[in-house]
Amino acid sequence: MGSDESTITPSSTRPNGSVFAVLIAIGTLVVLIAVVIFARQRSCADFEQKRRENTVQDVLNGRTDVSVDDGRLLEMLADNLKCAESITSIQFFMADL
Repeated sequence: MGSDESTITPSSTRPNGSVFAVLIAIGTLVVLIAVVIFARQRSCADFEQKRRENTVQDVLNGRTDVSVDDGRLLEMLADNLKCAESITSIQFFMADL
């Protein structure tokens, strides 16, 4: 019979190209989702920092009352001598200090 059984690969053990394509697609999707989540978190953090900076600038422009909702904003106001001297009223709004 002369057939060499060592070179014959049964179809059940042969790698299937469509399985690899699905795994690559899933991996790519997971990476894209992670990038979107990271970008969204970064965008939120940038927005919060800009909001804090705007509040400090409002006080520097003459505002005397502020609403504080986080410890970082309170630190920024206290670190600026002009802000610390000109604020007459601080309202704490659900602040996590």
